[in-house]
Amino acid sequence: MDAPARAAAALRSGKYRDAERQLCARVEAKCNALLQAAAIDNVKIRGDTAEHIVTGAGNAHRLDDETFDLGAGRQLIVDIKSKLLDRSAAPKAYNIDKVLHSLAQPGRVFSVFYIGLDAARKIVQPRLVSIFDPTLISVTRIDVRWSARGSRGSVQFSGDVERIFAPDYRSTVDVAGGRELLRWFLEG
Repeated sequence: MDAPARAAAALRSGKYRDAERQLCARVEAKCNALLQAAAIDNVKIRGDTAEHIVTGAGNAHRLDDETFDLGAGRQLIVDIKSKLLDRSAAPKAYNIDKVLHSLAQPGRVFSVFYIGLDAARKIVQPRLVSIFDPTLISVTRIDVRWSARGSRGSVQFSGDVERIFAPDYRSTVDVAGGRELLRWFLEG
């Protein structure tokens, strides 16, 4: 239950912003490749391709596509997701059991690195967002279709996440809302 407060402290740290800048720089350097990936019709292949472009590694399909040391015993776990800006979608986000296990580790912080893509308008808009951000909390749904028997399921973002791609958007953390989200995960 301390994870939302850890996330709030991490967002205020310079090292969190450094991690975001590093990820954004990778995206900027690979804009053309990411825009080509946006044209792929198959959502799984498109997402895997975008992840591969940003990480430079194969798709391990782990919770931690990237990991950053935030200092003071904190570690940022990043899950990379792509989103077509010209389409509505409800993508699978992360496995609840894996997130709970990760956040149970002292100092762990978990965020999603969204890459907004619009091939027609040649827009690539990256954003690092805490899972305890009010926008993501409001669109978090549990779906058990993609999970093993006995699992708590996976999170699906079902709703309007477009506002996170606004130029002036800054991820925040709703500590109380984050605790409620974790309770929902644990009780589900």
